[in-house]
Amino acid sequence: MAQANVRLIALALREIGQLRLLEAAYPQAIELYRRSLDFEDVADTRADLAIAELQQAHPDEALVDVGRALASDPKNARAYNVQGRAWIAKQEYAKAAVSLQRAMALEPEPDVETVYSLAICLLQTHSPKDKERAGQIFDQMVQVNGDSGSLRVLFGRAYRDADDMPTAIREFQKAIAMDPRTPHAQYFLSLAQLALNEWKPTPEIRAGFAKAVELFPRDYLANYMLGFLASSERDYAVADRYLKVAIEINPALPEPWLYLGLDAYGQTDNKHAEEYFRKAIELTGTDEARSNYQIRRAYVDLGRILANSDRHDEAEVYLTKARDLQNKTMEQGQQNVASQMALAGGAGSAAAIVPLNPKTEAQVAPLLPANTDPFARRCLGCCARESDATAKSGGRRAGGSVAFGAGPGVQRSGHVGSGSRRVYGGTRTLPRSGTMGSEDHRTREEHRAVCVQSE
Repeated sequence: MAQANVRLIALALREIGQLRLLEAAYPQAIELYRRSLDFEDVADTRADLAIAELQQAHPDEALVDVGRALASDPKNARAYNVQGRAWIAKQEYAKAAVSLQRAMALEPEPDVETVYSLAICLLQTHSPKDKERAGQIFDQMVQVNGDSGSLRVLFGRAYRDADDMPTAIREFQKAIAMDPRTPHAQYFLSLAQLALNEWKPTPEIRAGFAKAVELFPRDYLANYMLGFLASSERDYAVADRYLKVAIEINPALPEPWLYLGLDAYGQTDNKHAEEYFRKAIELTGTDEARSNYQIRRAYVDLGRILANSDRHDEAEVYLTKARDLQNKTMEQGQQNVASQMALAGGAGSAAAIVPLNPKTEAQVAPLLPANTDPFARRCLGCCARESDATAKSGGRRAGGSVAFGAGPGVQRSGHVGSGSRRVYGGTRTLPRSGTMGSEDHRTREEHRAVCVQSE
């Protein structure tokens, strides 16, 4: 009886921890999982703890806990999956690939997220052999799920993030050829073309971004990029129009505020420039490293505005901060110079040049929609519907969700395919497209419940 009570307490603490995780209250979730482990050391609870630690940006701690989970349960596919995500967060892609392959070997039906994340890791090694393997995985995903514009955008983003712009462009072009209204396809095509052209916009590239706004007027990414390009060329009226639309879509992101400030400062409108700079600094918070410490530009110009208005003490605070951020920029540049200039075609790294934080892109254009359960299986059809809805709403999602935003990867999905094919290393019969077969581990009712919940 006493042992049963101990297990009950451990289970209750774990369940409360799960609730805190879904609420994005990561420190509380971590504490609850640890208390649960004090009562009963269970591998799955340690995997939960590792997930919370990853969300808190503590991949080293996550690796320790998932290692302990695997020591007690060496055949825990979920733990290997979390381990792979932790290695991704540390940009150790070869190690992540090993963990994800082990997870796939232990799962009777590897899910889309694991398979896609493995392909991303293989591409990130920049090995020709691994690139070939990644291409084979993408081909298998098409065979299982059917070809679509949304899948081609996924593939294109994977190649782009691996600095293979020519291949990325071909995938985005395939997406548009299949369906011109594929969410974000036109935006990502134009962005890749811009990178390949050494960040010099051509009329074709500008027209591409404009087409993206025409298709999806509430697309944050396309509006922001048009504003950024116009701002860079001091076309202030056009820049402000698009930047203000981006702010209407998502006022919590600092980049449009920063460029509005730079535009105002460039026109000697110091009153509005100060307002916009302060807002950009406030929204950036402690995430000063985003987009290569670009917020330093707000500190520099705000410091000048304050100095010119006889607020010298406050000006010195901002100018000192600007110098500190500039030093960090130079240190980061020295560390990353090789990777920043290694893109195919001689282009520079998108992360180094375009003032758009990768987390921001993942937020407004998720690879696949975030799910409240980081490891819940979902059908690709559900994810496609949500992805389209997210794009049409301007990239904003309602409700709290847990997503692995620290590195490449997508949320988990189940499989919906047709025919008997070789699928991710195994041969089995799959249900016809849009249906669930009796051999699937879920019932039709379970699948319907998941679909209803996602709508």
